[in-house]
Amino acid sequence: MSALLIAGFSAVVLKALAYIFFGTKKPNELLMYLEKHMPLLIMVILVCFLYKGLDYENPPYASDYLVAGLVALISHIMFKKGFISIILATCVFYVLHEIIF
Repeated sequence: MSALLIAGFSAVVLKALAYIFFGTKKPNELLMYLEKHMPLLIMVILVCFLYKGLDYENPPYASDYLVAGLVALISHIMFKKGFISIILATCVFYVLHEIIF
């Protein structure tokens, strides 16, 4: 019973907070900032979780993951297009993972 009360209370509080912060008629600067930078933030989080779980003790020391990550970083710096970075890094990873390593 207490879990239901806590869940209901948290749902009401979250709805109220969303209305308070985002219920204005004018464009919200925070929302526009998040819309612009959220894809990059998601990519950083995914990359951190990927590299955290790798096995660095056995040869070839997860080289295919590291090289693909560097390709994604360099291609994103060069082209400023997330889609190109993802596709290029994925292709490099699969070539390294399946053929070389």
